[in-house]
Amino acid sequence: MTPDRPPYDAESEIAAVTIGSGILLTQAFALFPGLLPCLLLLLPLIVPLIVLAPLVAIPYGLWKLGSSVLRRLAPAGRAHAAPLHGPAVR
Repeated sequence: MTPDRPPYDAESEIAAVTIGSGILLTQAFALFPGLLPCLLLLLPLIVPLIVLAPLVAIPYGLWKLGSSVLRRLAPAGRAHAAPLHGPAVR
């Protein structure tokens, strides 16, 4: 007979990962005394990148998705757009 297992709880897993990463950072700060001030000084540079990255990544991803869908829907002979300039002159 197998023992009863508690039901899976995603919230407790997220809490465990958060607490574990906090403990890991605390130990890293104790091992490397200059790590905390360095990270605090880098914080104003990192936060704008984290906030602004989705503003760039989402439109870029939509552009790539749209271009790949249009490429797949194009007829076989017209797999790419026609060039904007005339034929090459030799």
